[in-house]
Amino acid sequence: MKRTTWTCLALVAIMLAAESAMAQNARWHMTLKSATKEAEETGKPIMMLFTGSDWCPGCINMRRNVFTQPAFRDWAEEKVVLLEVDFPRNKRQSAAVKSQNEELKAKYKPPHVPFVVFTDAAGNRIGDLGYGGQNAEGWTGMANGIIDRARAQAEAARAAALAKMAKRHQDLDEGLSTARAENRLVLVVFTGKDWSIPAKALEESVLSQDAFNNWAKETVVFVELDFPRNQELEESIKAKREALKEQYKVTRLPTALLLDQEGKELARQDVIRPNMPLEQWLAPIKKAAQENAPKPRPQPEPEAEAVVTEEVPAEPES
Repeated sequence: MKRTTWTCLALVAIMLAAESAMAQNARWHMTLKSATKEAEETGKPIMMLFTGSDWCPGCINMRRNVFTQPAFRDWAEEKVVLLEVDFPRNKRQSAAVKSQNEELKAKYKPPHVPFVVFTDAAGNRIGDLGYGGQNAEGWTGMANGIIDRARAQAEAARAAALAKMAKRHQDLDEGLSTARAENRLVLVVFTGKDWSIPAKALEESVLSQDAFNNWAKETVVFVELDFPRNQELEESIKAKREALKEQYKVTRLPTALLLDQEGKELARQDVIRPNMPLEQWLAPIKKAAQENAPKPRPQPEPEAEAVVTEEVPAEPES
């Protein structure tokens, strides 16, 4: 009886110790959906671990030497969103997770396990990394190289894209002043780029397109008034934008308004659907812009050049 009691207590102690160790480890997602949500909210890449957690010696070693170490946990909290894509032999999995993992395996084609694929929130592959017996510091150092390189490439691509875009003023008064100076109309977009699905659709299908930016550069002064949820705005900026939203009776985001140089509304577009053609969205704005185009200002006449004359000296009398 005593032996049975001590055996039970020992098993309980082992289970509690295991739970305590797991609680101190980094947090792993089991579903792509939840990992993607966190990646979208934080801007971090997804670290997708393909593993055979209960049968693969390399996977077990990697877990012991890397994933359970405090250095990895601290690194992961700062750098990545963790997703475990497991193919166990003795561990139970839900049918949904099994199906998801098979789809991810077919998509990313890991050559072996353990194997890590890094992706962005959209699922675009940005790098791969295997395991060669490194400790946590050594392995995360190699992972940093992949992440930093991908970030630099993304920033370069973003800079190149921004160079093609029409300038986005962040203040309506500044935009109106520029419009008066350049004799243009103003297109102001009220948006919520980091949380509104329709706003993200507008950015992707319209505002980031070359056709829109070429038109905007030639025709309007572009003002973007963003209402983010994951970024703190200065109180004065936030209050000013809220006042403008109330002034123009903007009830949904995104909403685009075409204004004249004094801020009078000429047209409104607050409808956006996934994959909506750019020309369809832009049609009412373009029509109003053509009908209300500012009249060309008369060019000042060039000043007449002054005629310089010289007196001819009189000939001396003979």
